Amino acid sequence: MIWQRVIETLRSGRRLAVTRIVHPLLAGAAARLGRMAGVRVTRPLDASPAAWKQQAIEDFRSWLADLPETLPDFEKTDATTCDLYTLLMEFIALRQEIRYQNREQHAAIKAQQDFMAGQREMMALVQKRFEELDRLEENIRQACERRTASFFFDVRDALRRGLAASRRVASTGGFFRRPPRGIEGIIEGYELALRRFDRALSYLDIQPVETIGRPFDPTLMAAVDRRFSPGAGDNEVLEEVSGGFVHRGTVLRSANVIVNKAPSKNPVND
Repeated sequence: MIWQRVIETLRSGRRLAVTRIVHPLLAGAAARLGRMAGVRVTRPLDASPAAWKQQAIEDFRSWLADLPETLPDFEKTDATTCDLYTLLMEFIALRQEIRYQNREQHAAIKAQQDFMAGQREMMALVQKRFEELDRLEENIRQACERRTASFFFDVRDALRRGLAASRRVASTGGFFRRPPRGIEGIIEGYELALRRFDRALSYLDIQPVETIGRPFDPTLMAAVDRRFSPGAGDNEVLEEVSGGFVHRGTVLRSANVIVNKAPSKNPVND
């Protein structure tokens, strides 16, 4: 209790601190508490510490004597009938409750912030996994398209060889020898089949490599033979043995070609 703390402080050996600091503070507090409790507190301003202590004890005894023998009915107690001790305890309990509520509120806010941070990390992880799955699906689809289309590359080579043979047959005719009947229709059939074949490959983003008459490109072509042709430039592709194909910048198959080789200016070194 407050008065017990006052008595213990007065009985301590710190005379100087009690006289200069504690006495005036306790005196003012005692006067205010006395007025709130309805107890008359007499404290001469020039009283000695011993006299003031004795007077405080007498006032406290009077206050205790005026207290009722039974506890008040708290349900019927209001601000005018509540004693000082009960009021003080209620304030202390209210302060503790406020502190407890503040701690609980801070803990709830911290838990909510942690939960939201966890949700954001989870959503980022899920988004990353979805992107990886999309890339995997795209890679699988492209691999399937490339593998499926690769089975038809030889078919296109056969169509090109048939077209070239048909054109050679058509060009062998002369005054006494006519080309076979219907050879022009065969040539048109090969050309139509090649156009449709290349259009079907374009739907899969696959393009054949242009070779004949172009400079040799080692990234797209492989030279299987070299021979000299007077009308072609050095390293110019003269003939295509098998076609090459590219899918979105990736070489699916290199073209096998025959490249023109210019004669050496120094025959001794050949």
